[in-house]
Amino acid sequence: MSVNVPFFGFDSNIMYHVKKNVSIYFRTNYSTYPGEMLFVIGDHKALGNWDRKNSLQMHYQKNDSVNWVGKLDIEMEEDEEIKIEYKYIVLTYYSDNNSGDIRIEKDVKITWEYGPNRVLTIGKLSKDTDKMIVTTTDLFQSSLSRYQDILCKMPFKDVIYKHEIEKSSSI
Repeated sequence: MSVNVPFFGFDSNIMYHVKKNVSIYFRTNYSTYPGEMLFVIGDHKALGNWDRKNSLQMHYQKNDSVNWVGKLDIEMEEDEEIKIEYKYIVLTYYSDNNSGDIRIEKDVKITWEYGPNRVLTIGKLSKDTDKMIVTTTDLFQSSLSRYQDILCKMPFKDVIYKHEIEKSSSI
């Protein structure tokens, strides 16, 4: 809570700014391959303002049907309403020589979730609410090119798409 009070005396027109804690859990299901990581990116400062270098890293949950989770903690005033636009992105890095943070690497393939931006709206909080927890459970929207990319990987090329043609001397 921040209070603007003159150094001497008391001002009856004090404006109280009560900040409330909000935890947002972004959850989605996605099957990754080695070198791939999921992130949430969006128009909020805590989601990087659409800059992948500051996006929210998600973490893999092994025994959960919705297997990727990212937690975002923000503060908002009780009379404030927040609207956040966001998407999921997959970053793929193909080299072992990295800095440890895939978001800042130059040699990274970025796969944006297909479709329009998602929108999360958090309404005004009541005076009785000290902390709010919001959970989104989203289905990752893959484009057809994602499936084409999977089907063009080496195991598919070498096994499924392999056609042996025997030479024949007669037709």
